[in-house]
Parts: sequence; structure tokens; C-alpha cells
Amino acid sequence: MYGRNSVTWKGDGLHVGGKGVPVVTIESDARFPSMWRVRLQDGRLSDLANRTRAKDAAASIALGVLNERLAA
Repeated sequence: MYGRNSVTWKGDGLHVGGKGVPVVTIESDARFPSMWRVRLQDGRLSDLANRTRAKDAAASIALGVLNERLAA
């Protein structure tokens, strides 16, 4: 089971063990540059949030995806 200590931020990407392709990324919104969105691997974007909340949401989403893969 993956926990918060299993993932590492490198720039705006959240990586498992600090390696490989990020599970999720955060990016600045085009219309509201001070707001951020989570970009999932399938290309979908989350709702707007400040950077801190976007990083927290990204970590929660990533852990959910990773742990779901383990259960399958």
C-alpha cells in the first residue's frame, strides 16, 4: 500500500519514489495564473485551487490511483 511517504514532488510533478513519469502534475490556470489545477494522466483537469490545495489534492488523487492498481 502506498502512503504519502511513497511519493515525491519534482517540480510540478508527483512521482512514485522520485522516478519515472509523474502520476499527476499541477499546472497554473491559463485564465487565472495564481490558481492551479491537477492534471491527471488521462489529460483531465481538476477544478481551480490555490497551489497548496492543488498539491494536496494531487497527492490524494495519486495515492488513490496507485492503491487502486494494487487492489486490482
